[in-house]
Amino acid sequence: NGRIGEDVTAQVKTIRSVPLKISFTGRLIVQGECMMTNKAFEEYNKTADIPLKNPRNGVAGAVRNLDPKETERRKLDFFCYDVTFAENLSLTSQKQMHEFILSQGFKTGNFYKDIKTIEEARSEIMKIDKIKDNLDVMIDGMVIKVEDCTVRDEIGYTNKFPKWAM
Repeated sequence: NGRIGEDVTAQVKTIRSVPLKISFTGRLIVQGECMMTNKAFEEYNKTADIPLKNPRNGVAGAVRNLDPKETERRKLDFFCYDVTFAENLSLTSQKQMHEFILSQGFKTGNFYKDIKTIEEARSEIMKIDKIKDNLDVMIDGMVIKVEDCTVRDEIGYTNKFPKWAM
């Protein structure tokens, strides 16, 4: 309902890239997204009664379905990209979050890069644009975020999205 979500724990436990145990002992909230690789999509469709149209369709609803075995059959991956809360831990930058996410065993994108100028950003966008069709996951592009979490707090959010990421 926008405040209380559904319990999808059984389904999420079937996603191999979600660590079932982490070393961090406090309360933790991470954000990320599920993806289905092109390879997993092709393998799934070989035996599916109703083939999926594309990997994105394979993810849509897969975590919310009632059968964890169906979620597992889709061989989803989870890519973590943000820490929204970490009890008694101060993460003040995207770099610290990225390193923390990795230290806890979460999968994250391989394309993290510290950018200082608009020209560097444009260059990286063009590099990704050239290789995106050859990746094993469907992407539209890349996300550029403000590094400093204090500045992020000052910039704020719209009703649904952070203003400090595009």
